[in-house]
Amino acid sequence: MLYAFVFLIMFAAGSIQGACGFGAGLIGMSLLPLLFDYKTALPIMFIGAVAISLRLVLVTYRDVDWKLFLVPTLFSILGRVIGLLVFKNFSSNALNIILGVLIVLISLFQMFWGYRLRIRPSVPNSMIAGTLSGILGGLASASGPPLVVYYMNAKLDKSTYIATIQASFFIGALFSIGLLA
Repeated sequence: MLYAFVFLIMFAAGSIQGACGFGAGLIGMSLLPLLFDYKTALPIMFIGAVAISLRLVLVTYRDVDWKLFLVPTLFSILGRVIGLLVFKNFSSNALNIILGVLIVLISLFQMFWGYRLRIRPSVPNSMIAGTLSGILGGLASASGPPLVVYYMNAKLDKSTYIATIQASFFIGALFSIGLLA
């Protein structure tokens, strides 16, 4: 029965990510800690995130803007190291509280500023977006919001946006699994 719930959660998370381009981590990590200890839920979400984004990357990789992808993704990897250090050094109870605060803050940000925030696509901004994305990704598999804001402001066409952000998510989740191994 537990496997069925995990499948349903991952299916819902993948459906949201497939429709919106992001959101699997927020959906998955909102629900998986109800079934598992946080330190078990996050690796399950990373595995699910790799599967979800791999499927999307295989379909869209020809449209990735590799130049725009490189800097935020590299800094996302650095940020994931920070997020995973917090993950490894805090208790599951503390991580659940951090997750709750992050979900509320991300929701408020998206509600009030998310699509209205204007930043210029530049190397310093890509470094900031990538690092924030990595910290959120390593801590809660919620790397989407900073990258969404950055890539949306790059004025990419829809297929390039989807391909580029999915490639970033894939590399980040894969790297997180490697760090946890």
